[in-house]
Amino acid sequence: MPRKPANPTKATRKPKQPPFAIPLLPPQDQLPASFDRSQLWDALEFFRVEALLRSHSAWELYRRADRRQSPKACSDEDRERWQQLQRHVVKEKSNAHAAVPPILSDHTLRGNLFIDDGWLVLWGAHYRYLRPDPWLKPSERPQDGILDLSALARDGQVNWDALQKNMRSNQNLYLYLKINCAVAPGPILDTLRPLLESRHQAITVNLGKPNIDPETGEHTFPFHPRKDPPITDIAAWMKYFQCYDLKHYQELTLGAIAHIVYEASDATSEATSKVAKAVRRVTNLIEAAEKNNWPPPPPR
Repeated sequence: MPRKPANPTKATRKPKQPPFAIPLLPPQDQLPASFDRSQLWDALEFFRVEALLRSHSAWELYRRADRRQSPKACSDEDRERWQQLQRHVVKEKSNAHAAVPPILSDHTLRGNLFIDDGWLVLWGAHYRYLRPDPWLKPSERPQDGILDLSALARDGQVNWDALQKNMRSNQNLYLYLKINCAVAPGPILDTLRPLLESRHQAITVNLGKPNIDPETGEHTFPFHPRKDPPITDIAAWMKYFQCYDLKHYQELTLGAIAHIVYEASDATSEATSKVAKAVRRVTNLIEAAEKNNWPPPPPR
């Protein structure tokens, strides 16, 4: 009799579930009503992180880090970032004095997949890419391209060390001014226009792949001041990721997912096709992120 093929071992099987809890996607009412082009490029980095959290590459990095018997002590920088995250992002769930998770001493996620926040993304640190200040209420968020630093300073929400470092750096992205409001707006605006136009044209176009400089630690990801990224409909992609998670991690049918995500009353072919397209697009995004084929090709 012919022998049956051997069952694949656990080592060769690809796991179906992540070894960590993927943070919940931020609800729509916590996001800006609209995104300018710069914010869309930032949002693309958010979706890259979300895609990588669903990749086997990130899962394997986590397993290796979790298996280490004696994790290194967290650096002062890791501890400070953790405490800041606790205060401003997950304060509803925890507090600023909670113990720093040992996984934060592992920097393989940052070094291998170029995720700037490292394992802090498991607590939603990458939500910062969706809005300038994750802890601001919707009514307090600034207009596109403008941030009132004095208002944030009064609330103790300015990182002065980072601000001073950015002000001293040779960069064209931000212009820091002190404007005397007693002067008529007309002359001030006449002076600002040519200055802002020249700065806008001088913005560096960075369409290189995501990277972290091993010497400086600087994190870079694609950005273009005059072109939109491949993903522009943020709300639609939030639903795509919902569909993907319900399909792969809860193993729901396409019809059930259509009812939950798109509120479809019946499992029509149109509704299930919409879900299937959503799952396919996230699958393609995960593959592109895992291969660092970024910016990703236009969704299809």
